Amino acid sequence: MRIKRFLIIGLVIVISFLIVAVPVFAIVDPTDIFFGSNPPASFAKVFENVSETGDMLFLAEGFVDYAAPPTDYTASEAFIFEVRSTDGTAVLISRSLESYGDRPISIYLTSTQVGTLGLTSGTAYIMRITGNPLIFPILTEGVNMISYPLGAADWFDQSTATEVFNPLRYACISMAGYMQTEDGVTTYIMTSEGIDYLTPLGASLFLVGVPSLNVFVPSLFQITSEAATAEDPPATGTLAILTTPLIKWGPNVPGGTVSRFHNIGEWFGVSEVMAAGVILMAFIVLLSVWLYKKTQSGKVVLAMGVGATLPVGAFLGMTPLVLMFIIAIFIVLMLGYYFLTRGSL
Repeated sequence: MRIKRFLIIGLVIVISFLIVAVPVFAIVDPTDIFFGSNPPASFAKVFENVSETGDMLFLAEGFVDYAAPPTDYTASEAFIFEVRSTDGTAVLISRSLESYGDRPISIYLTSTQVGTLGLTSGTAYIMRITGNPLIFPILTEGVNMISYPLGAADWFDQSTATEVFNPLRYACISMAGYMQTEDGVTTYIMTSEGIDYLTPLGASLFLVGVPSLNVFVPSLFQITSEAATAEDPPATGTLAILTTPLIKWGPNVPGGTVSRFHNIGEWFGVSEVMAAGVILMAFIVLLSVWLYKKTQSGKVVLAMGVGATLPVGAFLGMTPLVLMFIIAIFIVLMLGYYFLTRGSL
């Protein structure tokens, strides 16, 4: 009879865990994913000395295309733009992708930030657009992830830019032309006295993906009135560990929440999140068996099992913290009542 109860309690806990803590992978893989809308050509470049000596602007034409744009996840939730080490194992800097389709994406680093990260001009860093591992259970190159190693020809020095040839200006106009072709419009570029400029619509698209572009290259815009701002990298250091899923769960970042699960997940062919979830689920089952032996109460064990999935879900990033705290407090109070009033301790 006890074995039967254990099996029933374990089954309920497993089902509760799967419902509460494991993400629902509802989004499908994109139809195409490239750097640039004209594969095999790739548009991923680095511009140095853009606003100050020693700064860097990593600029790419991100092309994550769906026949029908997803409605369950936005681009910023589903995909991440990264700059990785030359061997691809460490994320140096990252930000969320802003839009599906053919759109610019960039990361700007001040000279101080470049020095802090230890970046070196001309290095073959890997630029990558990747699906969020909390949404995509399996990440595959060319399917929901695309990588591009920078070459020497992809680095440009803006300190030598002139009115006749400005590498960053030329790159943006070229990208806007590709975007027009892909979108089937002619509304991103305008020509005045033989010189190409971004239209207000084109400018709005670029300023989303390349904040402060109007400060970096004022000549792209016929009229500019926005104040000069510098874009702080949205996902570096401690902030990255706390807010960026791929870094938070990354295998090679000091302080990563569950980096110890990377090798296990890689061995089974699943993400770190899934590996961590299965291990924590097994721990909850063992804890339930011990608790039943102490209390001889199936209700207490069931309440603990359901309640335990909430902090596990929060740990994995799947359960809202507010909900977790409210129910966890209730569970703790109830367990305390059983332990103290029934002399189970």
